[in-house]
This record gives sequence, C-alpha cells and structure tokens, in this order.
Amino acid sequence: MTSRRSHTGIIVRCNGTVDLATFDTLDDLQEAVGGYIEPLHLGKTNPNPAYAEGIYAEPDLGQRVDIYINEEGRLNMLPLNLPLASVTGVLVHGDVVITGKVDSEGYNTDIPEEACSFPVFYREPHVSVTAWDGE
Repeated sequence: MTSRRSHTGIIVRCNGTVDLATFDTLDDLQEAVGGYIEPLHLGKTNPNPAYAEGIYAEPDLGQRVDIYINEEGRLNMLPLNLPLASVTGVLVHGDVVITGKVDSEGYNTDIPEEACSFPVFYREPHVSVTAWDGE
C-alpha cells in the first residue's frame, strides 16, 4: 500500500459518525485511525453466516474496498467499532478508514461511490436510562 496519490475514503468512527475524507499521505491515514495502520482483509466471504443468508447488504465489501485499522487498537483498549462490525461481522477496536482497492501500481484508489453509502446509526454517543423507584 502506497499513499502518494490523493484519494478519497471514509472514516468510520466508533461513535457512529461517518466522514468523507481525502488522504494524501500515509500520515493522513494514520492520523485518521489514531496510530499505525494495518489492513483488514475480509476475503471473498464475510465470516458472519448472516451475510450468506442475505440479511446484510454488504456481503462482498472486501472485494471492493480496502479497510485500514489501528494496528494497536486492541492493545490500547480503544472502543469497539460497532458500526463497522454491523456491516462486516468483524470486531475491531478504534476508528477505521475505508478506501478503494489498491491499484496495480500499489496506490490507494478512491472509494467506490456505492461503498460511500455506509449506514449511519447515530450521530453522537447516547444512553437511555429509565429510573424505577420500586413502587
């Protein structure tokens, strides 16, 4: 993976927000995930059997995009990225970057337009609490 050409991608944050971003350098990718990057290889099929049954909309996401995670996300106890897990079936820690596949010259490409419609579950972290006084 080389990042010497400008390309667009999305940042999927643990808090549920999804931002379109332009990446010019490796440093831009690392800043987006908060540390050193590591590629996440989904392979041809997702590990979650629900994808095979057509329950989720992105069974071939790994064939169309490259996903970069924080290589030390678990070690640093970053929060789980549940928005990504709901689409891929894979639990990772920390914010992630999704770009287009690396081209034949080894450069990142723009994220495909259809992959930009990543579901947004909520805009800000939220908690709902119901108090019960026992009566």
